[in-house]
Amino acid sequence: MKLFCLLVLTVLGIVMFHSANAEVWIPDDEFKSYFDSKGIYAVFGAVRNTNEQPMISTVKINIQDGNKIISSSFTLPPVYPNKDMPFKFKFPQVTSNDPILEKPQLNYEPTLLDPMNVEVIYDKTLVRHTDGHMSGFIMNNGSLPVYGVKLYALIHSKDNNFIDEAESIEKIAKMDPGDKQQFTMYPDPKAASFVAYYSCFVASLNGSNPINMIIQGNNNTFNFAVDSLVYFTQQKFVDDGKTLYLHANDAWPMTTFANFMFPMNSKAENFTVTVDGGQTYALNSLDNSSRGWHVAFNVGHGDHIVLISGFNSSNTVGTSVPEFGPIAFIVLAISIVLILAVSAKTRLKSIN
Repeated sequence: MKLFCLLVLTVLGIVMFHSANAEVWIPDDEFKSYFDSKGIYAVFGAVRNTNEQPMISTVKINIQDGNKIISSSFTLPPVYPNKDMPFKFKFPQVTSNDPILEKPQLNYEPTLLDPMNVEVIYDKTLVRHTDGHMSGFIMNNGSLPVYGVKLYALIHSKDNNFIDEAESIEKIAKMDPGDKQQFTMYPDPKAASFVAYYSCFVASLNGSNPINMIIQGNNNTFNFAVDSLVYFTQQKFVDDGKTLYLHANDAWPMTTFANFMFPMNSKAENFTVTVDGGQTYALNSLDNSSRGWHVAFNVGHGDHIVLISGFNSSNTVGTSVPEFGPIAFIVLAISIVLILAVSAKTRLKSIN
């Protein structure tokens, strides 16, 4: 029994030490907001990880907008050890002229994802142009192909102030070992004239933005992802769970592609999409594992109301993905120790 208690305390000590020494945070001087060139309220910053493990982080943003509170959570691509993960979120639903941005809330979990061995090439091809945008090349220095690459960076003014965040606009589906690919990044036009340099280039997974949506009247969540430069917000189910409502904002002066990835409730599901009340062409397909749907369509420049219909409402409510935090890990560790202790005691009895 003494040995068992010692084992439990050792495991708990390791877990608690790891949790207490986890260094993942959002620096105060790298968390800011502004109204962009389109008049849309934007919040930008960076998650810093000085832990020894890669982390999946979720940032919760709270904004006091007049008499109402706007609250949204965003799950970021992995932030690797001794790296920053820049981010920028837009809130077209903010209507007051002086919103109050509260201190962000950050949750994070370790992940087994290995960093991409993709690096920016620092030579004469890396150019900051007179209009503030950046272009250059990245190379896969690893021994394996990488898929869905996106580049993120912080933007600074000449006095070293953090003024914006930028992401590569190219769709880089695959890079074989030794491959070079060009990238381009644009600041918001409102910040363009103040750009002095870009820093903290981070190559990571393509910008598939996971969204956790709480089902109304239910404690479960509906988890899906969006791969697009369009910002989708205000998501909710309508029509008894058969239709997903979203607000879309495409800040780019062009038609932009959006690829939604939904968990499969039934192979009989068939999705249709309307943008501002007019039906648009939507490509439906199952992923390679036949466990999820891809629904792809185009979104035009500006603000739009998007409705995606065809969900199996009997299965939509209750669709959830379990999340394991430190408490769950502690319980798992204790369970393992219990099993080992009982197993050892059984073996001792059999020997005696």
